[in-house]
Amino acid sequence: MNRETREACAARPHVVFADLPGPPSVALERYRGPADYDFWAQCVVEAAAPLLAGPGDRTSPSPYDPSVERRREAELARLGITDQRVSLSVDSVVRFTRAVFDVPNAEMLILGPEHAYSISSTSGDRPQQDRDRSFTAYAIESRGCFIVHDAPADTRFREHSGVAGPPGVVFFAAYPVEGPSGERIGALAIYDTVPREFDETSQELLRVLASQMEQVLRDRA
Repeated sequence: MNRETREACAARPHVVFADLPGPPSVALERYRGPADYDFWAQCVVEAAAPLLAGPGDRTSPSPYDPSVERRREAELARLGITDQRVSLSVDSVVRFTRAVFDVPNAEMLILGPEHAYSISSTSGDRPQQDRDRSFTAYAIESRGCFIVHDAPADTRFREHSGVAGPPGVVFFAAYPVEGPSGERIGALAIYDTVPREFDETSQELLRVLASQMEQVLRDRA
């Protein structure tokens, strides 16, 4: 079982197999006790901790991995995604996201080879951004929800055209979106022009909406 699970994990991006040893129990009992599960939990933490970054912990996007870039481009091509509008279904999820969070704008952002761009935006304005300076490049690398509470004070984004100029983004939150193969292709994002809180419930709701976006994209594949 371990061998088959390891092989299955190796075939999927963003999945790592942790080979857990047996707990150091002296006597074999019918039911495992709390000490056994504490032991396994510690093994999982030790295996996973070096691989994970907390939400928004990255100070810069990771160096581009050519294999990841090729997989992402192939996924975008398979889905027929360009910098043009994709479908009314994508638009519907984006409009619903904006309404749920009551923000000025929501977008479905895509990370392309050279630029980040929006395939759906409730503002109607979808300019391309240099990928290195984009919110998308950071959001797609984040574990969980990527949040910027005060963009003008953030050295990564204070010179961003949407922060320094109109619409004057202050708050940004996004959740990574995967294509059908499991490769991250972009993020579902919301913006506001004033600071705002974004608690765990809000983060979970954005995750659910990002999952709905993934389903819409799977239906296109």
